[in-house]
Amino acid sequence: MGGVLRSKGCSVCVKRKVKCDETRPKCLRCQKRNVECPGYERQRKFHHVSPGETEKENPVKNDPPAEQQVSSSSLLLRATPARRGVGFTSIDESVNPSLVARIMDSQLREAFCAFVPTAFPGQYNAYVPRLNMTWVSFVRSQKVPNPTLDWSLRGIAMLYMGKIQHDPRLVHLSRDMYRRALRHLARVIGNPSMVASDDALASTMFLATYEMMADRKQKSWILHSRGLSHLIRLRRAQAYVDGTARLLLVSFRPFFIFQAFLLGERCFLEDPMWKSSIDDALALEEQRGKASRLGALVEHAFYEIARCPGFLVSTKTLIASSQKTFDRRREDLTKDIADCRDALCGMRSQLKFGLNAASDESHNHKLLEFVGPIPASAACLLGKRSLEGVCTAIAMLQQLIAVIGSEETRREALLSNPIPAVGPDVWHSAAMALKARALYSQHLLWYESSDERTENLMDRIAMTLGMLTLRTQAE
Repeated sequence: MGGVLRSKGCSVCVKRKVKCDETRPKCLRCQKRNVECPGYERQRKFHHVSPGETEKENPVKNDPPAEQQVSSSSLLLRATPARRGVGFTSIDESVNPSLVARIMDSQLREAFCAFVPTAFPGQYNAYVPRLNMTWVSFVRSQKVPNPTLDWSLRGIAMLYMGKIQHDPRLVHLSRDMYRRALRHLARVIGNPSMVASDDALASTMFLATYEMMADRKQKSWILHSRGLSHLIRLRRAQAYVDGTARLLLVSFRPFFIFQAFLLGERCFLEDPMWKSSIDDALALEEQRGKASRLGALVEHAFYEIARCPGFLVSTKTLIASSQKTFDRRREDLTKDIADCRDALCGMRSQLKFGLNAASDESHNHKLLEFVGPIPASAACLLGKRSLEGVCTAIAMLQQLIAVIGSEETRREALLSNPIPAVGPDVWHSAAMALKARALYSQHLLWYESSDERTENLMDRIAMTLGMLTLRTQAE
């Protein structure tokens, strides 16, 4: 309803914007001006306005022009497929578009819940029985509107639907949703009270996952991954022992190792405080009756693997250092690398023994004792993929020790014989042994994969604890 005047004066006084004395039947102001007073009755106009067409009474001055504004409801409605021809609008959209938008939002959330176990089947099934929070329960528990989290969820869900349906229109809409999530995330990061919240971390992780799915030949996801690593370090490591924070860290931590190898830098998870948080998380699982020997082995193996990018950086720095620095640091670095290698070798033996014992169908009690609450099929996949990552890490560490030994021999030969040795550079030889040339010249092999295999390869990166980075084309 519109057109209702607030003043009780006559329409002439109201139009002149002067105070009416409201004298009955005619006001004195009109009589003094020799003007016919129209009286005090009002003419009202009634307009039909649906809930979705309600406009803001006081628009923000900084908002873009009306023709450039697109509401959340309209963007979601654009995702609704036309079923009766181009431009068809259902009666639900005409009568109550906001209700249709809410339904679409609910459907996109359910699509995201279907996306997680599809894109990360191994990791999802291996950790669901041990965590008290899963991505499905996290998404469905979001009752209060959160623009940053909502748009990032919608973007991934829409991209997922566009890929499985081979619909470029849905993929294009997902990019619009992604941009909206970015704008809201920028505001959240600028707010000190919200920057380290679970919602901010989850939104950043979703945006990184979106980039991994949407653009395989670029490394845009690394920008989000590096930002996420900074946000995670705003809290203490003990904050990630339980709850949503634990879910966030466990889900994305293999990609931090993946990123560290790709960029040739250390992984922040090599800090001993993160090992302490792993021990606390395992102790909490045991208290709740969700302990798993296999899970504990994978957790400890992850911490040792998180140190590997740092060893690679330290070795490269040592090779390029002066003779004095080389002599001072060589022994300590070699010892640290050997200790990490020996720890991983012990875990490799335990993983092999546990998997062999669990594979014997006549000893079901051994299987239950080793895997705990993890389903047998998921435990088998977790053990095999983790073993693959551990073996790759051991081979890399052994190669680093050989490189340092070769460099020591080369420097001793140069000191005894000042004539430069003829042959390839030792670090170049080590890089060839590690297949680093294939890694950096061809980016990562999964970037060259087809759309149908992208999701499975993302899960393999997670299940191998980030060590899929060093796999070669021949393998």
